[in-house]
Amino acid sequence: GAGGAGAAAAASATAAVAATVAAGADSGTIQLRLFDGSRLSKSFEAGDTVADIAAFVVEQRPELKGKMTLTNQYPRRVFAEAEWATTKLADAQLLPRGAVVVGMK
Repeated sequence: GAGGAGAAAAASATAAVAATVAAGADSGTIQLRLFDGSRLSKSFEAGDTVADIAAFVVEQRPELKGKMTLTNQYPRRVFAEAEWATTKLADAQLLPRGAVVVGMK
């Protein structure tokens, strides 16, 4: 029926708007939940990378240098250390608000 096509078009338009909003986030705050239960948060820019998150964590907790894992909570994604420097925060869907779990290797 015609109702189904209209609903599909509306859903597509809604998805497009959501994607535009998400893509347009040029900065935001990322909450970092550490394995020991402590939390950190910092504002980042869309062009920043997962490596910038790691650098911030090491700045706050130097003992974690070379010993941490970074995982996006939703959608769940473990960031491989090899891709930290090339994964932009906007592309990783971490802006405008993201949550990253900092674990120990």
